Amino acid sequence: MTLNINYGTSVISLPGGIREHLENAGAVEIKVLIALADSPELCKNIDSAENCAALADICGCGEDEINGAVAFWRGAGVLVADGQKSRKATKKATSEKPAESAPVAKVVEVAPSKPLSRKEELPHYTTDELTALLEERKEAKEYIDECQRIWGKMFNTHEINIILGLVDYLGLDWEYVMTLLMYVKKNQDEKGVKKSLHYVEKMAFSLYDENVFDISSLNAKLQSMDLLAQSESRLRAMFGMGERALTPKEKKCFSTWLYDYNYSLEIIELAYNAMIDAKGGVKLPYINSILANWNAEGLRTVADIQVAQEKFKAEQSPAAKKKNGKESGGSFETDDFFKAAVRRSFGDDFEG
Repeated sequence: MTLNINYGTSVISLPGGIREHLENAGAVEIKVLIALADSPELCKNIDSAENCAALADICGCGEDEINGAVAFWRGAGVLVADGQKSRKATKKATSEKPAESAPVAKVVEVAPSKPLSRKEELPHYTTDELTALLEERKEAKEYIDECQRIWGKMFNTHEINIILGLVDYLGLDWEYVMTLLMYVKKNQDEKGVKKSLHYVEKMAFSLYDENVFDISSLNAKLQSMDLLAQSESRLRAMFGMGERALTPKEKKCFSTWLYDYNYSLEIIELAYNAMIDAKGGVKLPYINSILANWNAEGLRTVADIQVAQEKFKAEQSPAAKKKNGKESGGSFETDDFFKAAVRRSFGDDFEG
């Protein structure tokens, strides 16, 4: 008896490369891949709650299972992010020219996966599962070997689980993972603390929650972190903080001044001196308001601030007040300019 496939009125195109992964794919993984191929519009913003719920409804499973299945096919190189090329596919394309009659397999492209909750865990592979997985995925084994070289030790089963989890479940690129490993190792070696892959895992989740999930945004983020680290010691000394841990509010202020406003330590020191003159001590909201105002008014350099200060000083002089029909209240105080900046932020009820 000869059987023919009844295509009906439509055909679903699947990548031929899925055959080598069918042994490890479960029913949910197969359902999700078929559903995505049949409804490619779900690939766009697949991390959205709406599309994830729609896919879960089609496949008859939970949203956590959807995320796991998407991660499985991403790790296999079948699903790739928009603009990302599979290294395996690229290598094959350069060594083999497909036959002209061969059908072109459709590769489903998806947006980066939805970040996991910190209460959830990365996938856990047993020793046997890892052995089989790395035998099948030669490229993954080569990258893990490179990660071990970077870290300076052989990974145990649990540590390999962490590395593979970041790639397979979060969908991070191998270059991203290796860059993060190098950064953490360098910083922990400089501080003389024991290296921990758990710290790498925690940092990866934190960065991903901040939408830092590609190599370009990672490099930019690490540069800003380096800038903060280099300036932190001088800011600590300026504010008399010693070696104690910074509070989240202090970290946020330092990061905003240095990275968001792109202010130099010289400008921060100028605002610091104004704060001390006006308040007689360290008042973080006071100096933060001054710097926020300078930034909002487009004062980018020490010279800009000095010009604005002189202008304000001239407007408050007895001659200027008399010209404007205002009574002179005495000589100009040097910190009036800074008090005015703070008052504009806190309102007229602010008491200098």
